[in-house]
Amino acid sequence: MSLLIIDNKDSFTFNLVELFRTIYPGTIKVIEYEQVNLQEWQKHTFVVISPGPGLPEDFPHYSEWIGHLRPEQTLLGICMGHEIIATYFGGKLKQMDIVSHGVSSDIYFTSNTDRLFSGLSEPVGVGLYHSWIVSEIGLPDCLEITARDKQGQIMAIRHRHKNISSVQFHPESYITKSGKSMMENWFSDKGFTVLSGK
Repeated sequence: MSLLIIDNKDSFTFNLVELFRTIYPGTIKVIEYEQVNLQEWQKHTFVVISPGPGLPEDFPHYSEWIGHLRPEQTLLGICMGHEIIATYFGGKLKQMDIVSHGVSSDIYFTSNTDRLFSGLSEPVGVGLYHSWIVSEIGLPDCLEITARDKQGQIMAIRHRHKNISSVQFHPESYITKSGKSMMENWFSDKGFTVLSGK
């Protein structure tokens, strides 16, 4: 089993890779968005859509790739990756009045169906770096909200019928104290044994 991290030219991608190296003992492949094709996308058991600048429409190939996710694959979106997943399934984005960049916020779980947060106690402090959020208005029924911040804004979602989850915050940020635990949960939820003692 291998992990593909798609680099959307974000400065946080390196931090993501370093985090996953402490957890995942298998092969980790990092490829820039422009170099990915459908064949590469489908080769890997685990796929991560990294944060990045811009908006989902600036990265049109994801529409094809997400549509061809194999049943045995597991997909995670982070920050803009979260927004890409939400809009692919019909969700809308809303621009924030105040940009969150390096901001700490508490999140609260709204569902116990997402193993990403298994074993964590509320509230969980996370690091935010975004200027757009997924709007609850028009959110399709196939997407379940699994976490919100104290203002009620969507901080995490999961697909009800596919192995797809996403988070608005940055689990790799030093501000997100439980980020490693969340990523361990993401792997172990699929029956994969993560590294320990690191």
